[in-house]
Amino acid sequence: MFFGEQLLSDHNIYYSRSKPYNEKLQWPFKNNSNGLVEKLQTKYKIMVAGPSTITALLNSMAMGFKTIAINKKADEIAHSLAAAKMQYGKFSDLLDNALKRIEDAGKKVNEARKRNTLIQKKLKKFEDLDELEANTALELSNGEEEQS
Repeated sequence: MFFGEQLLSDHNIYYSRSKPYNEKLQWPFKNNSNGLVEKLQTKYKIMVAGPSTITALLNSMAMGFKTIAINKKADEIAHSLAAAKMQYGKFSDLLDNALKRIEDAGKKVNEARKRNTLIQKKLKKFEDLDELEANTALELSNGEEEQS
């Protein structure tokens, strides 16, 4: 049996279907004095399997790969949530700035209202003109009102 390191991957399985050969490659707790299985596992990253253990080994590997995939997705979700959290902080700042500008605009509208009320009170002293005289005095043509 030859195992060239350039031919091996991170996950290697040696499957032995014959019973006599399986008995020679028993797991270490089955009185394996030569340590061949240990050497295959540690040095070459080869898992030895036979007819009775291959299904369990493959199921175990499949579960491991599924766990890795789940962990990768969880990391992606955590990364996305961190990015959303940062953007939400910026959004909150924008809302605070918009609210401040709206409050400032409201204050200016209130100031303009107060000034308008004051001007209205002062102008009540004067007599009212009809529309034609008012337009003539303000140099407006008939029906046209000043817009600002």
